[in-house]
Amino acid sequence: MRHLAAYLLLQIGGKASPTADDVKKVLSAVGIEADEERLSKLIAELDGKDVNAVCLVHLCYFSCHLRRLL
Repeated sequence: MRHLAAYLLLQIGGKASPTADDVKKVLSAVGIEADEERLSKLIAELDGKDVNAVCLVHLCYFSCHLRRLL
């Protein structure tokens, strides 16, 4: 989750496609060591995708499942 949070912070800050090194810099600034395996997977999964669209899809998915539980 911390890797994704750093990635999103970089995007909000204007970096359209953050790299693993960018994310590592953000995490190290607050004293957190990046998990190389998880970070590589995150970067690969988000490469070339619109993060806003990905978040919207997952938000809709969870919203639909939450309605079924209520």
